[in-house]
This record gives sequence, structure tokens and C-alpha cells, in this order.
Amino acid sequence: MAQAGQSGSGNSAFGGTSSVPAGGSASGGTAGSGNGGASAGAGGSAKGGSSAAGNGGGSAGGATSGCLIGWQMSNCDTCSTQTQPDHQACSVVLKCYEDNSCTPTTCGQPDQKCGQNTLGMGTAPFPIALDVYNCRCP
Repeated sequence: MAQAGQSGSGNSAFGGTSSVPAGGSASGGTAGSGNGGASAGAGGSAKGGSSAAGNGGGSAGGATSGCLIGWQMSNCDTCSTQTQPDHQACSVVLKCYEDNSCTPTTCGQPDQKCGQNTLGMGTAPFPIALDVYNCRCP
């Protein structure tokens, strides 16, 4: 908690912090993640952030990854037979979609939860994972 004459901080929607002088108020939180909170300087008030979708949520108007359950060894499985290690990573991508109840559209972009930057892999497995997804979840 900030003391008089110092500043408090709260979560910012962009991952940074926001400073509030003593006597001020702060609002903060991360939209859509279920996290929120802030602290204000002495004499101020703090307001926590709010969340539209607790922990990750599914997609609006589309299929969720529940349709991926049992994808291995199904007619749609073009992933398990891959021989190159970078292509075999399609199983990691599909598991991420399944574990997070999301889709290539809702969490498969490069910087999203199941994207190449977040998972720390190249682009090779994503077209294969997308083929399996599109077959299982039309």
C-alpha cells in the first residue's frame, strides 16, 4: 500500500502499472482474465477491475474445442502420423485448444494462449492442427 506522498499501482490492461498520487484514486484490472485490483495512495480509493469471461471462455457463435475430444486415431487425425518433429507438435497445439476450451480463431493467433509465440514453436504444426480441427469441428 502506498504511503502519503507516494504513489500506488494497479494492474493495467496492457501489462504495465499505473501510478496514482496520494489522495487520488486508481482503477485497474485485466479485462477478460478474471483478475482485477488496484491500490490507491493514502486517502484515495481503489477499484478492482472486472472481467467479462472468468478464465478464458469459449468462442461466441462458434464451436469450442469439446469437439476435439478423441481426435487421435479418428478419421480426422492427420497429426499423429507426422514424422518430422516440428510437424508432430500439432498434438501440442490441439491439446492446448482442448485444455483451454478454445479454437484456432479464439486463441490460436501468434500471441494468444495457443499461438506460436506463446507455445514457443514455429509455424509448421499449425496448418496440420487446423486441418484436424476443421475436420472434427465443422
